[in-house]
Order: sequence, then C-alpha cells, then structure tokens
Amino acid sequence: MRKQVTRLLILISLVLGAALAQTPAIDAQKAEVNRLVEQMRVAGSTEEYNQLLELYNRAVAEVERLKAAEAAAGDEETACKSSINEANARYKEKDFAGSREAAQRAVELCPDQPKPFYLLGVTEKRLGNHRQALEAFKGAIQADSNYVLAWYELGRLYAKQLQQVSKGLEILDRLLAIDPGYVKAYYEKGQIFSRQKNHSAAATSFRAAVDLDPGYTKAWDALANSYLELKNCRKALEAVDGALAEQGFRNLSQVYYHQAMAFNQCGRFAQTLEAVDNCLSRIRRQTGNKSFIQGGAWYEKGTALERMERYTDALQAFEAAGGFREWRQQAQYEIDRIKREQGI
Repeated sequence: MRKQVTRLLILISLVLGAALAQTPAIDAQKAEVNRLVEQMRVAGSTEEYNQLLELYNRAVAEVERLKAAEAAAGDEETACKSSINEANARYKEKDFAGSREAAQRAVELCPDQPKPFYLLGVTEKRLGNHRQALEAFKGAIQADSNYVLAWYELGRLYAKQLQQVSKGLEILDRLLAIDPGYVKAYYEKGQIFSRQKNHSAAATSFRAAVDLDPGYTKAWDALANSYLELKNCRKALEAVDGALAEQGFRNLSQVYYHQAMAFNQCGRFAQTLEAVDNCLSRIRRQTGNKSFIQGGAWYEKGTALERMERYTDALQAFEAAGGFREWRQQAQYEIDRIKREQGI
C-alpha cells in the first residue's frame, strides 16, 4: 500500500513540476516537494512516512498558493496595462476626463510604476488642474527617480503654469544631470530664457539642442529668432539654413519670415524680398491663423523696398501689413513717415 501511495505521490509531483512557471519562489518549493518524495520512498517506518506525508501536503499546498498568487499578480498587471493603454487612447482622442479616470485606475492598480502617475499628470495639466498635475508628476518621480518624462513636465509646469521660473530651470537642470542627451530639456530652457528676454542664454540653450539633434527644426528656428534679437544677422541666417534643411516642418512660413528679417538686418534687400515671397507662399498653403507672420512679412518687404528707394512699392507693402491687426499701428507710422519724408 505504501509503495502504491508513494508511486502516486511521485506522479503528482511530476505533474506539479511540469505545470509550474519557472519563478524562483516556485522553483524552490518544487525542489522541496521532490526532496520530500524521495525521503518518503525510503522511509524506515510508518510513523516517519506519515510525518513526511504531512510535510509533503503542506509543501503541495504552498505550491498551489504561490501559483494562485502569481496568477493574481498577472491579472493585476494585465489590468494595469489595460488602464494605461486606455488612458493613452483617450488622451489622444482629447477625452481628458476619460483619460484621467483611466490613469487614476492605473495608479491604484500599480502604484509602484511611474507611467500611470505621469499620464495622470499630463491629463490634469490639460484640464487646468495644475496642483493635481504637480502631485502626479512627483508621484512618478517617487516611483522612479530617473523617470525623465516626469522631470521634464514638472520643470515646464513650474516655469510656465506655476510661474516659478527658477524652480523650473532647476528641475530641468536636474533632468539633464540624469540624461545629458535629453534634447527637449535644452529647448524648454531656451523658451524660458526667451520669455525672460535673456536672448544670449536662450541662444546657448537652443544651440545645445541642435548640436545634439541637427534635425530639430523647431530649435533651429528658435535659435534664429534669438540671434535676430541679439542683432546677429549672420548667425541668424546660419540657423535659418539649419531649419530649412527639413522642408516638412509645418511652420516653414515662420522660418522664411525669420530669414526675411535676417536678410534685412544684413542689408541684403533683394534676398529679403525673395524670402518674403516664400513666406507668403507657404502661408497660402497652410491652414490656421498666420496673421502675425503674414503682416510681419509684408512689413519686412516694405522696409526692404524703402531701402531700395522703391517708395511707391514700399507704401503698398506697408498698407498690406496694416491690414493685420498686430501690425496696423506700426505700418501706419511707416506710411505717414515715408509720405512726409518723400513728399508723396
């Protein structure tokens, strides 16, 4: 009888061993089950056998507990991933309330992961809940201190929405200490310095961005604008060339506008007119409100034409610029001045 039971136990052990996932905890318990089976096979007495059988039953029960725990953990992980995917999808659909709900569910399911907190933060930010976004980004960093996406958004949030510029710059610098190649952090620093009218520092940051990523068209264009503010038309034109290397940039009209400004600063008026034409042509191909750039392009054209002593054409260009609200007052001033000075 004992031999039959032992053979049955061996069979059960083999079945259990084949079904188990190869995790450290289960592997250890599997080894314990097999060890007890071997001892039961050579037990010297019924009493010893029964003691081993009791230990064996406990070991098998522990195997089942570990398997159940692993399955539950797997279900929880699946649910977490599902909630993260839902939050992402709803965010892309601009269903921010739905995205927040899914992200909150993911945070509850997997509070040790940074991504749910990050998704909750960007959603709260889009909903205008800046304090809630702040806490969510901090939660992501607490889950993973090297989670650069959260550091980046936290820096932007402090600098812009919360109006704590120094804090924002400090956080972006901490991000760059973690990942010196995080290009967007340099671009964001440049934008902060630009808003502060610190164009020299802005140029340094934008330059660092394009040095790391020569295809970063937006940073090239921002660099060109910084050099224009610094009255360095030569470097501005070099930055424009960097931006024009990627013709698929959606704001190419703005790049040509900056090129027109740079040519004007450098006294290259014929090339200013060419850049303006390119700018206006690009605007006609694009949707959206481009009134500032369009009016600015006409203003640059008027300035170039006046310097070429083509006063009638300059007046027409300034009149076109004055058709845009942002440029109306400035254009009218130039019109009145030219008429007065030239006796037109």
